[in-house]
Amino acid sequence: MSGQQFDPITGQPITPQDATNSAPNTTIPGAQPFNIPGAQPINIPGAQPVGNAGARPVNPVPVQPVVNPNPTPVQPAQPVFTNPNASATPVQPVIPGAQPNAGATPVQPVIPGAHQAANAGQPVVPGMTTIASYSGTYSPKNPADKKKLMLIGGGIVAAFILIVAIIAFSSGSDKKPNDPIDIASTKSSDEDANTPDGKKTDDSAEDKSSDENKKPAANAPANVDASSMFAFTVDGETYSLPLPVSYFLEHGWTFHDEADANELLGTNSMTYTSLDYKGKNTYFSVAITNYSYNALEAKDCYVTEVSLYSRSLEKSGFEASIQNGQIVVGKSKTEDVTAVLGNPDHEYSGTITYYKDHDDMNAFNTITFSFDDSTGVLENLTITNEEIPEDFDKGEVSDEVPSYVSQYKDPSSLGDDFLSGNFQLGGKVYNLPVPLQKLLDDGWKLNGNNVTVDSPIGAEEQISVSLSNGDQSVYATIYNKGNNATLVKNSMIIEISVYISPYRESDFEVPGLSTKSSNSDFKAMLDSKGIKYEYKDEYEYYRINLDPDTENTDYHNGYRIYVDSKENTIESISLSRKGWLED
Repeated sequence: MSGQQFDPITGQPITPQDATNSAPNTTIPGAQPFNIPGAQPINIPGAQPVGNAGARPVNPVPVQPVVNPNPTPVQPAQPVFTNPNASATPVQPVIPGAQPNAGATPVQPVIPGAHQAANAGQPVVPGMTTIASYSGTYSPKNPADKKKLMLIGGGIVAAFILIVAIIAFSSGSDKKPNDPIDIASTKSSDEDANTPDGKKTDDSAEDKSSDENKKPAANAPANVDASSMFAFTVDGETYSLPLPVSYFLEHGWTFHDEADANELLGTNSMTYTSLDYKGKNTYFSVAITNYSYNALEAKDCYVTEVSLYSRSLEKSGFEASIQNGQIVVGKSKTEDVTAVLGNPDHEYSGTITYYKDHDDMNAFNTITFSFDDSTGVLENLTITNEEIPEDFDKGEVSDEVPSYVSQYKDPSSLGDDFLSGNFQLGGKVYNLPVPLQKLLDDGWKLNGNNVTVDSPIGAEEQISVSLSNGDQSVYATIYNKGNNATLVKNSMIIEISVYISPYRESDFEVPGLSTKSSNSDFKAMLDSKGIKYEYKDEYEYYRINLDPDTENTDYHNGYRIYVDSKENTIESISLSRKGWLED
């Protein structure tokens, strides 16, 4: 999702110091992370999401609980560089999407593109390998494996172990309250394609069918167990997320607002809308995500979240359920849910949540139940699964340079206009936004292995990278404005950040401010020129919009500067600007 950022707990618009970037990352050796824009909001289960690409329609939907209604800004930190007299403790990686911990002490800011897990307090440095969550079907370990270790005990002992193994396996297969929720396979096995006598079925019927009549290959409902975690049944038809929007449209669903069907979504962008089922009386709130490298209309993307409301279902007379009909919206109560799924992984004021594999790191793979305060009946059910389908084809990537890149013009000099977007780096003067290729031509190189100059960058996608030139390093956010994927080397830099350290030199400079400036000199410059700014004393943080006539709400058009008032120094400078790219 591009543009305005939103708080992962409340769903409300947030200030830049709270945002992180979910784009692909690169490794920044030895650096503490810093806060950079462009992050996708964390989808907290059960919360009513608010998206910049489209908002949920105004419906009588129960308000979801707010875990931390007053989040505090992230405290900046001086980046840690190698000190020959001390050994620094490495930053521990954190799986993205960790459940925030309300009331936690503000964590250190993140490097461009880092994922933040508030409960852990440790960011993931761009480029760090994150631990992939388990995505298969849970089954107990087979104690029969132990038999191999006992073969030397003789035939009698082996037989005894075999009997014990069979009994243990039988007992271990019983589901316990906190066993991971089984995820049904989304692909048919070879056995499924066989007839009872073991022979293959006749494929001629399938060969005769046209491509238009074939169901989507990924998560096609015909291959989904109705008791799997992300499956739900409406009016006798079972669906499982993620699922192509087209499948819903083919089975009696329509967009509540037809204009939403044609909304253009960039790579990894998400929008929220409503789908009606067999008429306007039954509406379901859904999130639609574009997994493709290229921009697609919403109707060509995937439904990754659905909310089912008892009030809407009651009006139409349709029934919605999960787990093979064991849990029914508008009828079941908390004890009915726990009897089927076990103890919830998270509970708050009438709302309970289950994570995939009971792992709260899987905040994008959840099912949440909200119950009526007076009756205790299930009134709201939200299922979220944002995992990209297996074998999904992201589309082609062009190696042609987008036409808008040629619109860039170098400034004649740095000048004295602090709000111009000009900056100097390595003795060269640039203006944001600037083609990445300009810096590459001037000797700068991308760091890390995750992102190279020939990596793809999708439509409207932003990626955070680090750049180095000799002993100097900076961090940048690159952006592809186009509707088609291109290569990273053809992208535009829309943000540049530098960290000031006694262990590493930097000649980064903007009009009226350099890495050698003092805090007092910087403030005096702002006051003398009458430049409007916002300063957070408790976090020693300046925020300045490049457009003095607007509020400091545009995260991609201004400065974020952290200082150390006690030492009278500047700690970091970040300059963001999309400028003419937005015209």
